[in-house]
Amino acid sequence: GESVFPAAGATSFSFATPVPTGAQWSIAVDHQPANPSQTCTATPSSGTMPAGDVSNIVVNCTTNAYTIGGTASGIDASGLVLQLNGGNDLPVSASGPFTFAASVDSGATYTVTILSQPAGRSCTLGNASGTLAGNNVTDVSVSCIALPQLALSVSDGSDFARYGQIVDYAVTLDNNGDGDATDVAVTFTLSAGFDGAFAQFACYGADGGATCTQDAGNPLLYP
Repeated sequence: GESVFPAAGATSFSFATPVPTGAQWSIAVDHQPANPSQTCTATPSSGTMPAGDVSNIVVNCTTNAYTIGGTASGIDASGLVLQLNGGNDLPVSASGPFTFAASVDSGATYTVTILSQPAGRSCTLGNASGTLAGNNVTDVSVSCIALPQLALSVSDGSDFARYGQIVDYAVTLDNNGDGDATDVAVTFTLSAGFDGAFAQFACYGADGGATCTQDAGNPLLYP
């Protein structure tokens, strides 16, 4: 059969080869548009050729829409909420695949963002934006890691100190979270009542693989 190729934005078309009066004719969409991806149908699509031209065929095209999704990892707590193009909130409470309920038209852009982080976790996105082609997006990645929860306590073992008395302070930094804490600096500021010239500092043993070192350039700083 004969083919015609209407240009983008065309409002009419015609076939060059005439059909004899009384003969059967049919029309079909042989190749659907792309960029954006569309689905087109012709109505009516068949009939018997009258004595004149057939000019009432209408070709309707609709832009195809596709879903946005991906895979989340490292999630073991609630609180993570993703957004698609600034809305369409999607709570994600477990690792695994996810898909937004809303779809996006082919040719349109999409952006996935994090509205809220899960408890005790920090999440980052990969492949989070792009332009829809002709298929569902399934490669958005959400990677979450555990966060440290630091608590600092100071104890001098005494309710008061006399003038000239030596006072020992114990400063303890605990990590109560699941994530590792690295390069944490602990600084000290001595009050005017202490003679800073005679202050001495020392790092004691740490538990659970933690380390403590004194900063050579600042005796009051422990990185």
